[in-house]
Amino acid sequence: MTDLRELWERSGVTRVWPGKKGTLAFEWVDDQGRLRAGSASASGVTILDHGTDPALPGLSPDRPGTIVVHRYGRRAVAVTRDTVTKYTRAGQAAPVVHGSRRFAELCSRAGIATPEVLSHDDARIEFAKAPGASLHDLGDAGVEGWRRFVEAWPAMAGGEADLPTHSADDEAATLARWHGLALEHGAIPRNAALDRAVEEVCADLSGHDDGPIGVIHRDLHDKQLLWDGERLTLLDLDLGSRGEIAQDLGNALAHAEVRGRQGVLSVEGVTRMVDLLAGAVPALEVNPARVVLHRRAARLRIGFVHAFRPADQSWLLPWLEECAARTHHHDTLERTLS
Repeated sequence: MTDLRELWERSGVTRVWPGKKGTLAFEWVDDQGRLRAGSASASGVTILDHGTDPALPGLSPDRPGTIVVHRYGRRAVAVTRDTVTKYTRAGQAAPVVHGSRRFAELCSRAGIATPEVLSHDDARIEFAKAPGASLHDLGDAGVEGWRRFVEAWPAMAGGEADLPTHSADDEAATLARWHGLALEHGAIPRNAALDRAVEEVCADLSGHDDGPIGVIHRDLHDKQLLWDGERLTLLDLDLGSRGEIAQDLGNALAHAEVRGRQGVLSVEGVTRMVDLLAGAVPALEVNPARVVLHRRAARLRIGFVHAFRPADQSWLLPWLEECAARTHHHDTLERTLS
């Protein structure tokens, strides 16, 4: 098993992901400030040359743009002044384009912009760069962008499209998988109360899609939305599915709380965000109890994902301890939604 903490101690390591058979993938910033992908296993550490990856045939150091994401063997993203290019494994780009375009049509009808696909092949997608800053980068000032999204949300969620289904069972399986990976790699300590919390949430999710069912983004948070004061753009549409609308709302609520822990939002900013998102419940016609449940699932899952990231260690364990204390957080959100 690769030692996660040894990897954190390497200067320049910014993000880490669990891989297969005990391996870890990571991003590393070299002494020239360039982002490079690496992999760590029991046999050692491999760091790829900048702009290269044998599993991503379209990626090359000669390609234009600054690489801002590179997950070893999985994906990379490069940005220029006018474009954003995603690099995938061979054969994976076309399904991303197809799914993104179906979701984009719904967004357009709801008044939400999406990045235009300029060109693509079987392992590369070039998008037009959308205007504005992410709501994450805007911090407290991003609330106006969220307000615009909340206004358009019912029309987007209520749209009709041939999208894959993502059920509550699927969400439970995702949570259980991340919990297992975090334990397997020693990213979190074994905690009986946390184990019980995961089991309870998975059991409550499983076998129940207590609607309404609609169009969901599946990874809705502040880094997925750009705002320039007038135009709102939704990014990363390829996971778009039909599922419980409460899932997207629960995910957005949980991320707002995380941004408070990370210092991205002030205490007042978190309160405004939670109130704004909770105010979407009537228009979306979702069951508040399901929002509470999906928010709890998202809080746990986000904790397990961020458990692999060195920059988040200062707030992580208290967060997970709070996640395990079901009654307090359940009641707090129920009061907000009531």
